[in-house]
Amino acid sequence: MAGIFRSTRTMANTNHVSRWVETVLEQPENASIIAAHEREIAEKKAEIGTLEKDETAEKRDERLKELKEQLKKLEAAGPALPKTMAVKEGEPVDLAVHLRGNHLTPAAEPTPRGVIRLFDDCLPSPVIGATNSGRLELADWLVDPRHPLTARVMVNRVWQGHFGSGLVRSPSNFGPRGEEPTHPELLDWLANEFVSGGWSVKALHRTIMLSETYRRSSRSDARAAELDPDNLLLWRQNRRRLEAEPIRDALLFVSGKLDRSGTYSLGDLEKNQNYYKADQARFDKPTRAVYLPVVRAAGYEMFATFDAADPAVHHQNRAATIVPSQALFMLNSELALQAARDLAATVATGNAEDVKARIENLYLRLFARPPTAQETELLVRDLRSAAEPAAQTPALADWERLCRVLLAANEFVYVNRFINHLCN
Repeated sequence: MAGIFRSTRTMANTNHVSRWVETVLEQPENASIIAAHEREIAEKKAEIGTLEKDETAEKRDERLKELKEQLKKLEAAGPALPKTMAVKEGEPVDLAVHLRGNHLTPAAEPTPRGVIRLFDDCLPSPVIGATNSGRLELADWLVDPRHPLTARVMVNRVWQGHFGSGLVRSPSNFGPRGEEPTHPELLDWLANEFVSGGWSVKALHRTIMLSETYRRSSRSDARAAELDPDNLLLWRQNRRRLEAEPIRDALLFVSGKLDRSGTYSLGDLEKNQNYYKADQARFDKPTRAVYLPVVRAAGYEMFATFDAADPAVHHQNRAATIVPSQALFMLNSELALQAARDLAATVATGNAEDVKARIENLYLRLFARPPTAQETELLVRDLRSAAEPAAQTPALADWERLCRVLLAANEFVYVNRFINHLCN
């Protein structure tokens, strides 16, 4: 398999700041972009031809030189078609095994490009031609419906995302040294459904989230906890904290500032010679976290606070610590403070006297549930006690303070933390 990857070109160059290989996206809009580029070239040629015939034109030679340079650049650059990072076929090469993992002691003969032969009984190994890298054959082999691992590994990862742990609790190790599945028949069934459904991840999410198991309460039970303290049998829904990226996106979303367009241009950074400052500035924009650049030498402070994984190291499970710095971040960081200000300004619109309606709006926005009668009574009393004696309703600053408190609540960053409210 190392030979397959060595025969695949991933970088356009090997300069100090390397560039990925970029491939044009095949899409219908390309035809109109190409046509527009060809029209621009034709217009430029026509302008040059007209000027060449007009010997009386002022500054004719200077203008002709300028137009010809523009035409040369247009023809060399080609149409600005949308591209994506990709890989291309490289020079096919077989690699020798490094004995005992030492690159200084390679085997005498290279090993032909291929895949592990462990699955030959259920899935024959692909035949790789002498002129091919083997990348296509490897891809076809991985997604063959007969492959015993690909679909199972995928559905296990998706299950882990919804429950906090997979049916196989060693998601990166399905071998004999890993853990056995807690529900092997369920794992097999989900894998078969995933393949028969056209490998649709959206359909897989829907199947899991509509299940009775996923919708169970997080309420504990003394007898069940005694028999199954680790909840291996899924008798309740697991309580778990959101990861760093969803917490950041949630703060921006509830404040109405999250940019969900998903737009991001690598060119924005490449034009700026100071890569560190360019990347850090990108963090401050309200783009979804999945579109933020990953800079290993300059991590985002919030991500480190909430246990984001080191991008240079493989992690099969993220840590989920509970430390004081997380609470302090939710109370005092500029991101949380700004979210509280924006959220308060949104809630403060409308009927100024209907404090209860505003509180219900806040709870629905932050926790996806209405407040209990006790919570409403407590917050109304708190807001009115903080208001100026002459004021009829709480001031904007009072709402900002309340929003800060609610954003720092466990329920905002924990999944299913208070699901019992929905089950009573």
